[in-house]
Amino acid sequence: MSLKKLFNFDYLMQNIKKSKMAVLLFLSVVPIFTSLLIITVGEDLLEGGFESLGGFNIFFMYVTPLILSLSLFGYVYKKRSADFMGSMPISRKSVYTTNTIGGIILIVLMQLITLLCTLILFGFSKGTIFPALVWDIFVYQTISYIFVFSVCNLAMSVSGNWMTQIVVVMLLFFVVPASVMFFRINHFYDTVLMDGDYQYQSTIVVHRYFNFTAPSLLVNGSYFFNALSIAKMLILSVVYFVLGYMAFLRKKLENAGESFESTNIHFFVKGLTLIPFAMILVAIIDAEAWEGVWFLVAIVAVYYLIYDMLTNKKTKFILNMGVMLISLTMLFGIYRIIAEVGENVVGSMDINDIKSYSLRGIGYTDFYLSDEEITDLDLLKKVVSDYNDNEWSSRFVEFHLNLKDGSSARLTVRNVSEKNIRELLSTIQANKLPQSGIVKSHHMIFSKQEMKEIIAEINQFIETNGVTKFYERAIDSSKDYLTFYAYDHHEVISMGIPVDLTDALFEKVTQIMNQRVYQKVSKNPYREYTLHVSSTAIENRLDGRGYFHMTAPQEIIDFILNEKGEACHDQGEYVVLQMDGEYYYTNDIDTLVKILTPYIYEDDYFMKYYDTYEDEMEYPPTKAVLDESSVEELEEGQIIEDIEDASVPVSDETLTEPVFESL
Repeated sequence: MSLKKLFNFDYLMQNIKKSKMAVLLFLSVVPIFTSLLIITVGEDLLEGGFESLGGFNIFFMYVTPLILSLSLFGYVYKKRSADFMGSMPISRKSVYTTNTIGGIILIVLMQLITLLCTLILFGFSKGTIFPALVWDIFVYQTISYIFVFSVCNLAMSVSGNWMTQIVVVMLLFFVVPASVMFFRINHFYDTVLMDGDYQYQSTIVVHRYFNFTAPSLLVNGSYFFNALSIAKMLILSVVYFVLGYMAFLRKKLENAGESFESTNIHFFVKGLTLIPFAMILVAIIDAEAWEGVWFLVAIVAVYYLIYDMLTNKKTKFILNMGVMLISLTMLFGIYRIIAEVGENVVGSMDINDIKSYSLRGIGYTDFYLSDEEITDLDLLKKVVSDYNDNEWSSRFVEFHLNLKDGSSARLTVRNVSEKNIRELLSTIQANKLPQSGIVKSHHMIFSKQEMKEIIAEINQFIETNGVTKFYERAIDSSKDYLTFYAYDHHEVISMGIPVDLTDALFEKVTQIMNQRVYQKVSKNPYREYTLHVSSTAIENRLDGRGYFHMTAPQEIIDFILNEKGEACHDQGEYVVLQMDGEYYYTNDIDTLVKILTPYIYEDDYFMKYYDTYEDEMEYPPTKAVLDESSVEELEEGQIIEDIEDASVPVSDETLTEPVFESL
């Protein structure tokens, strides 16, 4: 080996061979768990997007780079290994550079394997994921792992054992984000300042985005693709590489096993680990729970001594206790000041500081619009002022705000009136759905050709009627929805679409779904399918009985086979049958009523008509009950006598009109 080489391939291979099991684990753990996630969860990952599909990748980001660093540099914590490595004809410069570059290569390889496994598995899943999403996860997580790896290497260069290395890594990741979170916990929600008046905090919530690095991003409460976070991680990776390189060249390997070369640094780092205890102490004293103070101090003392037993056994008991009390008192003072500032500062955002905004969602309709920017602040003021209106609405509107200072925030306004929602929508152009989207109905994803036809039908409606009309249909339609998904601006977006948007769309969708159920039943007509029927149409025909949940009788199977997967129209009443998660639509209510009438039994009333606001139960008239054997089959383990005693028999004349409203 040559001393002149900054990167020594032979040394890297020798080092990897020495830790081949750890390296193999590193390369396989994320691809394996991600693949298992795809196989077991499948299409449900579509809705969660970045955070769901990258779940294991995010989790192992905190673990595997540390394992890799320990595998490549672990010898520095053992005196015998350190002496042996020091005797090899290779410089420290080459050791650090070779191991760092080698680690980065392994990280990229591991993420590439994960990328390929994901694409291959989803290739057999009707294309239920977006390639752009998979690529974003690859890019973001590769940079994140490299960043964490560089932090681990820096921590290794300044510490003397692997436990201290972990402590330093955690401090670098979480001291600042934890302090920010502590401040936010202790101060009121940001409010919108409009014309000099604060708005009600319970109505309006402003969430400012903190662009931490990926390991600290979870403080925001969510994990998402963040370009600014990527830039920070790339810059800090270079900075930490240089700092780690310089520290490694000066590292005294004869101190292997000790926490730090300097006792003062040891006490300083150990003191920083008391930050969570200081935060808890602030809360305890604020609550005047004085007995808890001594309990907490005792816990800190035990932890403080155990920490030294594991990392540095040289410090004395009296010195330890003195430094502990000083550290805890100083940290308590710092975080008490932070809490005091938070308690006395009501965060605000002047509405005139907003450069532009975009509508990101309308609550309770699953309605989404694109990031088209709006600059009409007067309209935003009207929406924000809605809590003063007499017209009450349970819907809320979410905005993405672009502020004049270059930052961004999410604004959630509740109690928005329908009038202002429609005016807001009228300012937005009729946007077509992206053609690369995925359309789902309940648990079924349509084929690519089916999606193409459905999207074309929806786009035609939007182009003809506009977004406002689309919104009206969304909130006024039946319960039958399609959900459209697309990957836009590095996130999965969704839009709820009523299948009765147009007659053509309704018939097209119901025919596709009916055909699926027909094929399923025709292949295995003897299987016991779970049946769920819920529809206003059939409820009106069965004296308020609109809910059945039972094993589908043979008559239902024959009914579906006879229909042969025909389409359903929405010009009149129709009924939806749920067969093991798939939905069958039919206009033939008469036949269905004849089939289901014998299956009416009183237990359904017992469950349905319980008034939670009254002390007493109310019961509708008794209806025909199945024969005893059939009831026992349907009512496994239930006491039929109690149900019969709870019912109130009445004459047949009272059955002509509903007695109770469904709660």
